[in-house]
Amino acid sequence: MTLQIPFESNLCLLGDYSKKDKIWDKHKRDAVKLADFLSDVIELEKQVQCLRDTADHLTFKWVDNLETGESKLKLERAWFSRWRHDPVSNWRKTMKWRSLWFHALPNIFKTHATHRWVLATLTVENCKIEELNKTCKHLNKSFRKLVRGAKFAQYLDPRRASAKDDDGNVVAGYYKALEVTKEKERKGYAHPHIHVLLHLPESYFEKDNYVTQQKLSELWQKAAGLDYAPVVDIRAVKPKKGVDDNFGGLYDAVMEVTKYPNKAADLLVDVDWTVEYIRQMNRVRLTDVSGTLKMFIKEERLEGDLVHIDEDKIDDENELETVKAVLHFVFNHSRTVRRYVRKEFKSGAYPPIFDG
Repeated sequence: MTLQIPFESNLCLLGDYSKKDKIWDKHKRDAVKLADFLSDVIELEKQVQCLRDTADHLTFKWVDNLETGESKLKLERAWFSRWRHDPVSNWRKTMKWRSLWFHALPNIFKTHATHRWVLATLTVENCKIEELNKTCKHLNKSFRKLVRGAKFAQYLDPRRASAKDDDGNVVAGYYKALEVTKEKERKGYAHPHIHVLLHLPESYFEKDNYVTQQKLSELWQKAAGLDYAPVVDIRAVKPKKGVDDNFGGLYDAVMEVTKYPNKAADLLVDVDWTVEYIRQMNRVRLTDVSGTLKMFIKEERLEGDLVHIDEDKIDDENELETVKAVLHFVFNHSRTVRRYVRKEFKSGAYPPIFDG
């Protein structure tokens, strides 16, 4: 049951306590809008209720930084539906991916000091929404053919001797993510595409081995069995000017490949498109981690705790949790508010809802 709090001008809002946590209002609001949008779809009745319930109650505790004296709120308790079309759960999963990445990068740099990164995007022509499942599965299958083709196989096909070092360890890897957006021009069409971040040894960047954009288009056309030249993009990840650390060039690349699999705004335009999209995306694999990256970025960790996520790129060893200072917030579903409002509960009355 969702909580309806009468509107008052002096409501204590989550955003008043922490500006950076205003983002909670946006994602939960998107979930409620999507629930309203799909409320008449009988086959999604259970999922609609999950959208209304996801992250309805939040418990935060204060965390003090011993070095700076600053305090910030840190999520302590919540329940997420984990449905792949829930905007709140998608946001938390994206944060989890990015947390895994940024905590793994120092060890990746240390273990593979001379490796470099390449960011690529692979597309096919937009498809009818009724053909999305088939198209996405074809994209994933075609990508496997691409990395096992002659040009990439020497680095990415573990069955080949060239793809392993003297100790038998793989020499390259990748993180692949499938994204689907709604076509704006034509009704009933979708734009599925792949983002991939490749982790490659120095030898790849030699003239004879380097894959240009034109060459990638040819390779992708062959792997996907297309009768047209597909639109692709491939570029080496370069350091940012004025940024001295290893994160400089990679930050934007990681943010790109770990985006949401869909945009909430796309799901709120055409209910028929959205319902069919939900049907079509059933059992479609969205992400894949391979090779050198697999030992550092564990996919199974994504299925764990979505509450205690380190949102910063680097752990702050100077943080001290102030357990006694705990704040509860409940999402106000009233259309005139639709924000998180502070709520006081009697001892033991707060719903015992934990992630997972």
